[in-house]
Amino acid sequence: MISNSKYVDFKINIVKRSGNEETFNINKLVKSLLNSGVDYENIDEILSEIYGKVYNGMSTDDLKSILYTTLKEYDKKTGKSYSKKYMSENCLKIRTSEKEFEPFNKEKIVKALIQEAGADLKTAERIATEVESEVKNLNVTYLTAPMIREIVNTKLIEHGLEEFRHKHTRLGIPVYDIVKLIERGSKDNANLMHNPESIHKWVADETMKQFALLNVFPKYIADSHMRGDIHLHDLEYAAVRTVCCQHDLRNFFKYGLKVDGTGRHTSVSKPAKHPDVALQHAAKVLSAAQCEMSGGQSIDEFNIWIA
Repeated sequence: MISNSKYVDFKINIVKRSGNEETFNINKLVKSLLNSGVDYENIDEILSEIYGKVYNGMSTDDLKSILYTTLKEYDKKTGKSYSKKYMSENCLKIRTSEKEFEPFNKEKIVKALIQEAGADLKTAERIATEVESEVKNLNVTYLTAPMIREIVNTKLIEHGLEEFRHKHTRLGIPVYDIVKLIERGSKDNANLMHNPESIHKWVADETMKQFALLNVFPKYIADSHMRGDIHLHDLEYAAVRTVCCQHDLRNFFKYGLKVDGTGRHTSVSKPAKHPDVALQHAAKVLSAAQCEMSGGQSIDEFNIWIA
């Protein structure tokens, strides 16, 4: 099929999933490209891109990942869609958080462990290799990114790397719990009616509670809360909001009102010259600041400064 001596004479070994090695066969690669809908006249150009990326001892999955990436780059330049068909027929697919499918890539696990968990390169590569081996033995056509993350976290626990697992964990709630919220709501807060906005709040609140217990409070405090020894009030807001606030209107009456605090995103009002405008400014201060508070607000000596 291919007569170009540059490709025909190219000799490297590919490690199969079984662990056995076989000599790289350029014609097999060409056949795979053709089966993926690649036009024959584009084959040589694509092979020239792949040629500099393959190396002796690489795995079959690494080869497929390189081929997919090359086809995706080629698609961007030419408007073709070779990569999608190749992935659907040849690769174990991962459904990412961006709602896309892409081939399994061990290096992404290495990168995530280093960036998110603070693992060193050697540890990250060891865990990623074990996860890759685990994934290859699964009889599935695709996995989700959260499933991959859970497999990684299991490996971290097996190696006693609890601190890395702690940082690499994923927050959220089960599908079953969301279905219950949609159908029946929650009785945790009697002030919230069962409606679409409340459903969003309940889901977000649960995620932020988990984040606070993992990343805001020391473990011994989080554990005390979980045991019921102490109570962390408004836990869902602990990471991003203060509890209560008392405002001093003198600053607003002297310098004017910037609802967002800077004037970059909202209009800016000059100091009030009339009582009704001063009252409106006071109301806007409370309204804007409530986005930053989990509890109540008050205005210090309101009647004095209005007078």
